[in-house]
Amino acid sequence: MDPVLREGQTYFVKKISVKHLKKFQIILFAENDQLISHYIRQIKINQNIEIKTKGINNNYFDKPISPDKIIGVYKEKIPFSLRIKHLAKDFLSGV
Repeated sequence: MDPVLREGQTYFVKKISVKHLKKFQIILFAENDQLISHYIRQIKINQNIEIKTKGINNNYFDKPISPDKIIGVYKEKIPFSLRIKHLAKDFLSGV
């Protein structure tokens, strides 16, 4: 998902109900023991719900995923200074 999401940066991901998902939101989902971040491109509601996603640099849609694979929706980037603060706190407390 580069340049929108960059490797090594930390993001806040919020659990979300399927009924609140919207086209073009970036979601985090699990597929084949991997975590994937892609845009929602289509939501189909028939007898079951199918969500089609696509990475920003991909030419094709991914195979549809079911809502149970969705971990959450990206909300915001966590600032570097906040990450350092938490790392220092963990280091000082011996974690």
